[in-house]
Amino acid sequence: MADQIILTKLDDEADRILDAFEEQTGLEFDDDGDSRTFHLDGVDHPVDVVQTLNDIDEDWTEHVGLKDPS
Repeated sequence: MADQIILTKLDDEADRILDAFEEQTGLEFDDDGDSRTFHLDGVDHPVDVVQTLNDIDEDWTEHVGLKDPS
């Protein structure tokens, strides 16, 4: 499993969705303005990233993108 997930901001709605994602998961992150890198290392429970984003906003893919961490 990857030790981080990078979610990119596609528009102004992205921050709202990413704020809710952070609140629901409790994951620490770095924000570089264009994306947020959420750190999964040391997480005691599995995080279903896609399901969590779907629960927050079913149209999240219009506002947030997934970036390959490599």
